[in-house]
This record gives sequence, C-alpha cells and structure tokens, in this order.
Amino acid sequence: MVAGAGSGKTEVLITRIAYLVLRKQEKIAPERILALAFQNKAAKEIEERLNRRFGIEVKIKIFHSFGLEVLTNASLHPKLKFNGDNFESGYNEFIAGLYKKAEKESSFQNKLFAYMLYFGDDELIKQES
Repeated sequence: MVAGAGSGKTEVLITRIAYLVLRKQEKIAPERILALAFQNKAAKEIEERLNRRFGIEVKIKIFHSFGLEVLTNASLHPKLKFNGDNFESGYNEFIAGLYKKAEKESSFQNKLFAYMLYFGDDELIKQES
C-alpha cells in the first residue's frame, strides 16, 4: 500500500510525536526524538506544524543530511573542504598544520600515516614503498 499526497502522513507523524512528548506517563524528551523526511519541504512542514499546534521542537532531518551528519560525527578522518580558487593553498596549509601537530604528538604520526593510507593515492604509496 502506498500513501499518496493528502493522505495524512504528516498529520499522523506530528500527532505521534506530540503524544510521545506530552503524554502523562513515560514522557519522551523532545531532544531524544528524530523525525526523518524525504524532502526539505516536508521537513519544514513537520517542524512548523509541531511548533504551531503543540509548541514542540524536535530534530527533523532529511535522509541525506542525517546520513551526512552520522558520517561526519563518526569519522575519525578530518573533513577536507576548501573553497573555490584557494583549494590548493588551503590544502597545503592543512597538510602543513598536520605536520606541525605531528611534531608535538608522537602518536599523531601513526594517525596521519593511517589517514594517508586510507585516502591516499595507491600508486604514489606503491612508488614510495
């Protein structure tokens, strides 16, 4: 069975969330609830209705942003994201910072090597071995 547009999916979801938060026994704290939607528009609609009708704020994410958050928080590897024209200089500064940090921490060298093995260029690693 497929629930089409206008069938009440959002209404059911916000009513269930409100019930969990507002029930008299065994209430659930709003910060312990995560609602997932397929699109930003749906997530915004859920957020607005919950706030407007029940005064409740819970974490509402779309599947993609939630997946990215999980991967980002679980990752032991630094996030490399440099903007536009300064990519190369940003990358070089990042690497230089890693080496400076390595001088201060001996265990960091092992982490850096593991990072380079994980994300590095296999051909370059083979040539240097």
